[in-house]
Amino acid sequence: TGSYDNGNIPPTLVIDTLNIRLWNDTVFCIDPLIIDVFEKEVEFEDFKLYSRESMLEMIGTVTYEGEMNLDLSGSNLEIRPIFNYFISDRTISGILSGSMKVTGDFDLPEFSTDFSIIDLAINDVNLGKFDVEAGYDKSKLMLNSANLQSEQALYSLSGSFPLNLSFTTDEERLPDESISARFTASGNSIVLVPVFVPSVENLDGDFNVDIAFSGTYRNPLANGNFAIINGTLKALELMNPATGITLNGHMENDIIYIDNLAGLIKSADNRKNKKFKKATYGIDYSAEDPGVLSGSGTIKLLGLGLFDYNLNLSGADCEFYTDAYDIQGLADIYLSITGSSPPLVSGWVQLTKFEMKEPFATFSTGMTEGSEVLEDSTVWDMKLEVAATNNLWIKNSEADMELKGDVLISREKGIYNTLGQLDVIRGNFFLWNLKFAVDKGEMVFNNISDIDPEINFDVRTRIRGSSETGSTQEYSNFNLRISGTLTKPEIKTAEGSEYSDEDMLTILLSNTVEDMLSILDSNTGTGSDKSSSMADNLIKNTSGYLLQLYNPFEEYGVIDEFDINPYDKEGIRKTTEISVAKYISPKLFLRYSQRLSQEAGQTFGIEYFFNDKISFEGKQGTKNEGVSLDLKFRYEF
Repeated sequence: TGSYDNGNIPPTLVIDTLNIRLWNDTVFCIDPLIIDVFEKEVEFEDFKLYSRESMLEMIGTVTYEGEMNLDLSGSNLEIRPIFNYFISDRTISGILSGSMKVTGDFDLPEFSTDFSIIDLAINDVNLGKFDVEAGYDKSKLMLNSANLQSEQALYSLSGSFPLNLSFTTDEERLPDESISARFTASGNSIVLVPVFVPSVENLDGDFNVDIAFSGTYRNPLANGNFAIINGTLKALELMNPATGITLNGHMENDIIYIDNLAGLIKSADNRKNKKFKKATYGIDYSAEDPGVLSGSGTIKLLGLGLFDYNLNLSGADCEFYTDAYDIQGLADIYLSITGSSPPLVSGWVQLTKFEMKEPFATFSTGMTEGSEVLEDSTVWDMKLEVAATNNLWIKNSEADMELKGDVLISREKGIYNTLGQLDVIRGNFFLWNLKFAVDKGEMVFNNISDIDPEINFDVRTRIRGSSETGSTQEYSNFNLRISGTLTKPEIKTAEGSEYSDEDMLTILLSNTVEDMLSILDSNTGTGSDKSSSMADNLIKNTSGYLLQLYNPFEEYGVIDEFDINPYDKEGIRKTTEISVAKYISPKLFLRYSQRLSQEAGQTFGIEYFFNDKISFEGKQGTKNEGVSLDLKFRYEF
């Protein structure tokens, strides 16, 4: 809202209230905006805009022919809303303050500026303070100095760049004209690496860069040198960093030469190794030393932000530790990075030692039924052959087995595909407190974006039962076939087994309930009555009933209720739970529940029915959950 006074000399436009939604932010004025309207120009006499803590002031004139003579100044301007509007793949934030003098006209503007951005960050990586002193004239940006400085490093860029900032033409904004610039950098941490390589957490080390740029945007040329000494690189996927990194390279015209690259990948436990100490302090070490990665190659500049890669990287006895899947191992590696952006990472990884401790229930990190696969053409493609002739171990609460095999891991446009097979050499499988020896087993990887292989395990154990006369204990073979997938297994009795699938369930539950009852019985103790609750006594006194109910060698051990439920009480998908229950009298009901994971405890409950509408339930788990007592009411309406 405002007013226009045509009788005043000069006529004056006064805007009392202004609220504009700009770049998802609100811009407003506190004081009236005063604009004088002359015959040939308008003058911004008092023009201040605000947004949160930001302020932008403009003073000067603009003629009707588009000639400008403006002074702009700003303080505490948040740059994030502006960059979010134009750039979607990265989040750029910071606080800008500075000034700009704008002259020329809309067709050929000219300006000089001096500004700084504090707390400049890209994707939450704080880069420090960015100071710029620059001018623009005759379609060229003259960058007198642009310095990005933090506690770890200083980056400097200066030179001239062709740039079309005309308000009246749609010609190419980056004309293919000559560039003349120089870039220098030095410090002890390259904070820009995590910004452009998301898989890298940090890259520390003494580094120096001095490069002169020429050519054009389409055909850039560069000459100079760069080096890293005693560097440490931490990848997000690995717990142990690569240390003692040495990199030397140079640039000639449109080629970046990686003259030599070396680093050491070892665990912290191996720091007593003398060769590791030499590498840590920057002394030369041999490429044949255990854990040393070495590489070389070239990168060709194809254009602005476009590269063609031809790099090789190899190493022997490289140790790795990952937080995901709780994996550690030792591997020989040969990788090549080839092709234009995005390049292809290909090669092979020979595992000489591998150990995974992650439970099967949480192993898969791939797709869920309701999610969709999204392509990302900016992610580097990958094609790796991973092989192990032996010594590949899975050791968790559900299995302890050694495998061998080959797996091809590929990634195209951000979408993974895992193909291959692992065969069991030897080992054991643990199912509901029973230890099964694996006679034969395999894992077949054939899923896209889902590390959940098909499994086929033939396992066996020995179970104990009474003889026909009941006077002695006899043992018999109990063979199972475990199929399905790693996170959704299907368990059946083996072909030709003397036991049915119903017998299998009863036998497994019998063993689990016996173990559980012994735990519960020991928890009740043998002390005074004060130490035993009513629920403890109920559970203890019904132990005999349960053992009779679940004895696999008694014909009358019939289950009255059998339920398989993959969800918890809140309806969230969890590890599948199996529940069985039986009436041991018309009013007394026993229930036992167990999730298909050794990480989960068992639950044993007793429910007494006073009548059809009122019952009392007591239950206790084996994971220190305590005793639960509930009075239940049932109504039908």
